[in-house]
Amino acid sequence: MRLTVSCVVPPGRYQAAFLGTESYEHDEFGPGLRWEFRVLTGDYSGQFISRITGRSPGPRNACGRLLSGLLGRVVSPGEEIETDSLRHQRFIVDVAETSNGSVRVEQVAPALDGGSGGAKSPLNAPNAVPTKGPAPPVDAVAPDPGMPTPEQCRPTA
Repeated sequence: MRLTVSCVVPPGRYQAAFLGTESYEHDEFGPGLRWEFRVLTGDYSGQFISRITGRSPGPRNACGRLLSGLLGRVVSPGEEIETDSLRHQRFIVDVAETSNGSVRVEQVAPALDGGSGGAKSPLNAPNAVPTKGPAPPVDAVAPDPGMPTPEQCRPTA
C-alpha cells in the first residue's frame, strides 16, 4: 500500500470555503461534529482544515463559537440552523496550534466582501482581511522546519 504524507496548514489566518459538517465519533469524548474548510488562497490553497466539536452548540463551547462565526452573529437558545445553507461560502478562518502540536480551526468570521451573505460579526473587525481578489494568508507564522513546504502541499491533479 502506498501512503502519501498529508500537509499541515500552519497556524495563521486564511480565506477558506466552508465545506460542511459531518458526524464524528471520538473514542474518548463520544459523538461530535467535524467542521471542514478548504483554504482558497495563498501558499496552502486547496488544503483542508477542520475542527472536531461536540454536537450541541452553546454560547461558550467550540460548536457554538464556530456556528456563530459562520452566521456572523450570536446564536439564540432553541434556534435551529441548517449548516448546509452555509456550504461553499467564503470565510476568514483562524488556524491555531493545540497543546499537543496539531492544528485546528479556532475561529471563523464572515468574509468582509459579503462572501457569506453579507453577514457581519465583531469577529471580523478590525483585524479580518478583505477577500476581494487573491491574497496570501495573513498572520501566518514562519513554517516549522519539520513541516512540509507549500510546494509539497499543493493538490495534485
